Amino acid sequence: MSEEGGSIRGSRQLVISTCGTSLLTNLAGGDTELRKRIVSHANAPTAEGLPSAARAPLEELIDRAVRALADADRDTQRRLSAELNGLHLLRREHPHGAGSLHWLVATDTWLGRATAECIRSVLESSGMQAQTRLVPGLRTDDPRAFREGVSELARLCAQDVKAMRDGGWRVVFHLTGSFKAVHGFMQALGMLYADDIVYIFEHSDTLLHIPRLPVELDARRIVREHQLVFRRLAFNLVVAPEHVAGMPETLYEQVDDIIDLSVWGQALWHEAQGVLLSEQLWPPASEKLRFGDGFEGSVESACKRQPERIRIVNERLMQLARHLEQEEYNPASLDFKKLKVRRRRWTHECDAWSDREARRLYGHFDGGVFVLDALARHL
Repeated sequence: MSEEGGSIRGSRQLVISTCGTSLLTNLAGGDTELRKRIVSHANAPTAEGLPSAARAPLEELIDRAVRALADADRDTQRRLSAELNGLHLLRREHPHGAGSLHWLVATDTWLGRATAECIRSVLESSGMQAQTRLVPGLRTDDPRAFREGVSELARLCAQDVKAMRDGGWRVVFHLTGSFKAVHGFMQALGMLYADDIVYIFEHSDTLLHIPRLPVELDARRIVREHQLVFRRLAFNLVVAPEHVAGMPETLYEQVDDIIDLSVWGQALWHEAQGVLLSEQLWPPASEKLRFGDGFEGSVESACKRQPERIRIVNERLMQLARHLEQEEYNPASLDFKKLKVRRRRWTHECDAWSDREARRLYGHFDGGVFVLDALARHL
């Protein structure tokens, strides 16, 4: 064990388990039709969206899973669930871990939630603390949604898991369950944020361990050095291949001319972005956006050197840049729209923040470029 922050790591243990639908598949047994239904509807966000003929057998299967686990002994639970198989073996290796905190990482789908809740119930009935951590977007039928889900996994590790580890918790990534596509990303992230990575082969009685890499990445320095590329990719804006010249290849992925942050890049961004976006007003990240003469002064006056306010403004500017390049993007937090009554040169507005003294961003179009004139009170 290593000594960090004056405490011995390992006195408290956070076990992060990826969860899939092995419980339902195993209970389906040789029922080929039912197993096909599980696969066909694995990405369904809710039960309500399915026709009753497809929904009813799966609802009955979930009810059966709840009853089966409640009545099962430990060996039966291991046979029914890949996740419980690994967790019981982990508990056998570390009996003192009965008081561990368990995070069950599952897809935010109907079957994903249902299976994770079954596992959580078993752990809690055994006296352990367990929470489900649902990740939207981890759908194998939608590449864009899957990338957003992977981004959330990176954020979970770079912020939530890192905070627990910095607080003295020993972190274990248990990767026996879930989809293979998720495993690759979690194993890579585990190399940075876990003290131990464990998994088992099917029907094995032994845990396999992969230790973490003994390295620390200087996330802030790297992200700051390539801040424009990181900001654009983090906010789903297109980056041309020539713009990543000089950026470490491990931080991005390129398929044809499409560039995205790699799992390492995602992790670095989520670890550094809080400080990066709070330390200064960054220049526009799009050629369709520019600052007017008095804009920076209005930001300095309204934010009064409050880092949290600066962060909000930078986030809104990135959202605005995305709206200007992808017009269909206009979330409620941005709410970009035309002013009902023109004031000065201002023709359009969007939200900055609404608490306390609410502020909005005002500006006008000059040709195809939106010029930001002021951060000011709501008209």
